[in-house]
Amino acid sequence: MLTLFPVAGSFTNHITFAPNQLAANLWYHAGLNGSLVNGHINGSFANMTLWRELQQRLAHAPRGALGVTGAELSHMSDRTLASIRRAGLATSAADPTFTQCRDGKVLGQLSFLGQHAELFCSIFTICPPGALARGGWYQSGSATPYAPDEITMDERMPNLLPSPKHLEQLWNQSLPSWTARKEAAFVDKCPTAAIFNPGTDRITGLIGDYLEFLDVAAARFGKGKIPRISVHWNVIAWWEWTDVQCLDTLASKQLAPAEFQHAIQYLTEPCHRDTEHLQALVSAMCGHGTCPAVVYMDVDYIYNTRYALDVLERNKRALRALNVSFGLDIVDLCGANLACVITVDSSGQQLLRTEVQQGDSLQQQQQQQPNLMQEQSLRTLVEFLVQHEILDQHTHLRIQSWTVRPIEQGVQVDEKTNGSMAHTANSIIQDIQQLLQARSAASKTE
Repeated sequence: MLTLFPVAGSFTNHITFAPNQLAANLWYHAGLNGSLVNGHINGSFANMTLWRELQQRLAHAPRGALGVTGAELSHMSDRTLASIRRAGLATSAADPTFTQCRDGKVLGQLSFLGQHAELFCSIFTICPPGALARGGWYQSGSATPYAPDEITMDERMPNLLPSPKHLEQLWNQSLPSWTARKEAAFVDKCPTAAIFNPGTDRITGLIGDYLEFLDVAAARFGKGKIPRISVHWNVIAWWEWTDVQCLDTLASKQLAPAEFQHAIQYLTEPCHRDTEHLQALVSAMCGHGTCPAVVYMDVDYIYNTRYALDVLERNKRALRALNVSFGLDIVDLCGANLACVITVDSSGQQLLRTEVQQGDSLQQQQQQQPNLMQEQSLRTLVEFLVQHEILDQHTHLRIQSWTVRPIEQGVQVDEKTNGSMAHTANSIIQDIQQLLQARSAASKTE
């Protein structure tokens, strides 16, 4: 059994616990042949006795919250939503619309007003949308309008930027010129984004979409009554690969073909304009009257861990200068691979995806259960981030599932079950407290 930590101000991290009940929707392709992975909250976490200890931990953390998706709210009863707040928890709703190749105003009208009902059918296969068409995502199962304490917007950049989907063409020496190589490499999967906000460059236009989205939120909730707005932000190599100016500078150095390929693939000469774009977005939102409460980093640690840590340090400093909170998505890095566990290489510097094989030892075979491997993976990630001083006592955390694992429905969400998301969250919170206390004690003795 885990021991509940003291409550007298001993834990300072803001924590959102966000299980993947989005995987109770058939339109959400989580990777198990289109079948449902998890059940809805009303059939699981609505039973508050199944995760009582975690509720207490969250209630004792500053701004502890239960994270749900906007799409899950309409499956939740008024009673469940009220019981969450009675337990001392905020509600943090992740809006599912913002990655879509649509104008920010259109997405806001969909999310908050239920307009453009055909989009519920064409994007989310909710046909017909029923009550959603009259009020958007933010309502309970009985169509009672609902305002969560926080709305977290999904990533938008660099998903809607032209990108070199055929990266290898950038060093294809059979093409006659650098221009030809770029033309062969780059694909624009959302060309209409260039005219969402005409008269601006693509980045500025996409930032404008955030502001349009906020304007519609104000129309729904009332000015000055919008829930806290937070943002997910990508930390991925694609930021460098979509940066045409940076690639042009690299090409102008006339490196040998192998050196040029190496520089691109291994990010040896990054320009880090993604941090500049983050600063521009936050400044624009603050200037528009709605500073983000938190920017949560959605990170690809596996491709190049050193690069990811470098970007996180830069983003952390940039947000501190803007007086905006730095957050981390603590999520499974294994994707749809059920037999995967996250490990750290012998140097302690690189995170790895390791596949557990059927022929391994009995102990390893016992650890093959997907839910247990997810718990082990997330705890490894947290320890790694504390050791590298990315996660500290000021970091906001979203302990979240958004792919296949853990697979849990009904009473399987019980926090006493090893590998359940609630058990994993309890373990992570206790790990963080112990790790930060140990680091604090070590610094005092130095």
